Amino acid sequence: MPAIDEDDRPKKKITHEIGQDLALLSVGELNERIALLKDEIARLEAAVSSKQASRDALVVDPRVDRRADRGDLREPRRAGRARGVKRPAATD
Repeated sequence: MPAIDEDDRPKKKITHEIGQDLALLSVGELNERIALLKDEIARLEAAVSSKQASRDALVVDPRVDRRADRGDLREPRRAGRARGVKRPAATD
């Protein structure tokens, strides 16, 4: 059976469990986990910003929300044309 080199083995993915006992970790391992958690925090903050921007875009025009809820995504009626008012017939 061939021997497996240390470099050929899959590297164990660094993970951190919240509340984990830190006594057995080296300073290097702690720093790796801090970097990992900072990257995760940045990813979470980016997701929050993206979702907040989407929500803010919908709040700008509340009519968009009501029309989307009804499934009616047509353009809103133009000002000056009230419902039920017919245009006068064209005269030649």
